[in-house]
Amino acid sequence: HDGLPCGRVSEVSGPEGSGKTLIALSAARECITLGGQVWYFDVEHGLEEDWVVKNGITPNTPQFRVEEPFYIEDALNAVELVVLERKGADTPTLIVYDTIAGGVAKCDAMEVRGMAAHQVVGKRATLFTDFFKRETMGYLRNSKIILLFLNHQKMSIPTGPIRFPRPTTPGGMGPKFAAAVRIRIESDGSIKSGADGPKIGQFAECKIIKNKVDRPGRTCSFPIFWNGGPDADMGLIYYLTSQGVLADTGGWITWDDKRWRKNGLRDNMRADPELRGRIVQAAQTAYRKEWS
Repeated sequence: HDGLPCGRVSEVSGPEGSGKTLIALSAARECITLGGQVWYFDVEHGLEEDWVVKNGITPNTPQFRVEEPFYIEDALNAVELVVLERKGADTPTLIVYDTIAGGVAKCDAMEVRGMAAHQVVGKRATLFTDFFKRETMGYLRNSKIILLFLNHQKMSIPTGPIRFPRPTTPGGMGPKFAAAVRIRIESDGSIKSGADGPKIGQFAECKIIKNKVDRPGRTCSFPIFWNGGPDADMGLIYYLTSQGVLADTGGWITWDDKRWRKNGLRDNMRADPELRGRIVQAAQTAYRKEWS
């Protein structure tokens, strides 16, 4: 199985600046390319239109809709309505919830404003747990809907005899149990334009910490460019270089007795489908050998 599974819930978590939003926008771009529709629920109210455009998506269109709910209850109810509306669609539908850690519950908002409210411990976790128990989740199974939740990775308050903070994700145990695929993403170094040039991207290291549709525990590292998101062709080049299939000597890539710079090889792959097909086949062979 490749990519995010249809009819399932997926979660991408990671620290700040690790590339969660870029992964979501990349998935949105692929969904639109396949003729699908995308609903992006920006609970954090932090998505910029310029950033969306740089990642190859035209905002505020029927194919890419952005909603900015304030309360968690309103956001989850809106997600449920989209699921009910698109459950029988023939084209894929991607619903992005950004993020589980964002937004406030209505009772918490009343308390902050000084109004009388019933204090509920773990209200956020309760809301998400109840959401995944709803009947609506049953409509996902045989649909072409991808429900993608983004989540922060935070440090828990140390308690008990071992007083060391541990990484945790908000939302309680509900998202952990409901997600068929859970991906943890972390930054793994920056990409510069030249030796002393400005930073133009970063390497992202992903680990599949839960997988109900394939084998879990796999890890991969790929480049993310800030003006275009993940680059699949450049990712193939870096992967084959790490496996020793492509020889990298001083920034020059050798393939079939020809030498290119990394960007030059990527451009040739895009211009020459036959060359790209051979490189993809070499990557598939190396991947089978690595995981056999």
